[in-house]
Amino acid sequence: MSNSAPLLAFGQVMHRRLAPRGHRFAYPVFYALLPMHRLDDWAEGYGRAFAVNRAGLLSLRFADYGRRDGSDPRIWVRELLAAHGLAAATAGGALWLQTFPRMVGYVFNPVSFWYCFDPAGALRAVVCEVSNTFGERHNYLAARPDGGPIAPGETLAATKVFHVSPFFPVSGGYRFRFHFPAVAGDEAGEGRWLSRIEYFDAAAPDDAAATAAAAVAAADRLHAALSGQARPLSRGLALSAFLRYPAQTLGVMARIHWHALQLWLKGVPFFKKPLPPPTETT
Repeated sequence: MSNSAPLLAFGQVMHRRLAPRGHRFAYPVFYALLPMHRLDDWAEGYGRAFAVNRAGLLSLRFADYGRRDGSDPRIWVRELLAAHGLAAATAGGALWLQTFPRMVGYVFNPVSFWYCFDPAGALRAVVCEVSNTFGERHNYLAARPDGGPIAPGETLAATKVFHVSPFFPVSGGYRFRFHFPAVAGDEAGEGRWLSRIEYFDAAAPDDAAATAAAAVAAADRLHAALSGQARPLSRGLALSAFLRYPAQTLGVMARIHWHALQLWLKGVPFFKKPLPPPTETT
């Protein structure tokens, strides 16, 4: 099996709200890790078990990413990187997409991640495509201010500008952390992948003597993580994933509304949806 072959990762998604009311859930899931820089090499290799731009048990559709018009999202990612001064650093590097695949034609991805590596295998940026249940989308470009290599677990920050949950305001910011197996050129091994997002409020403690750690803890509102152990995709593994999680993609949307009901019953304040941000990428 080529080391640049697609992977399926099996793990869990976890959300933990810290304030104003505590609420936590964790569910087993699977997701795809796709070497999009080698798409032409594997797109036709899995038949209807994992299809690209056609019907399949599991599938990837260009229309679910980037411009959402069916055009090649790899071009969109490269253009986005160029617009933010990262074209030279990532030219010729691997491009991996972490996403929930469609299952018998349906998917809702709260967030998909594009891992953008340089030719030496160093991560330079992660494009986070975020969707809400109102049909809106926004991108967060996670990168170091100097465009340098991102170490596994390094903290990257962004200002929150996009409405996701009606139980949080559009204020404060995010901290992103990514853990991934070593990548060298086209080679990406099996192993554990972890993407972690922490949402924090802009407010800080009034106590001037509070430590930096205490200030961070006081401001934190939500911790979310998606983790999984990756294995090379095969027709048999795709079938196994479907049989183990037959309602996963429908369950994502159902669970969002189920937990929204629980938050409402807990008396968590509700925030009206504002207009979307004027630009598509932060």
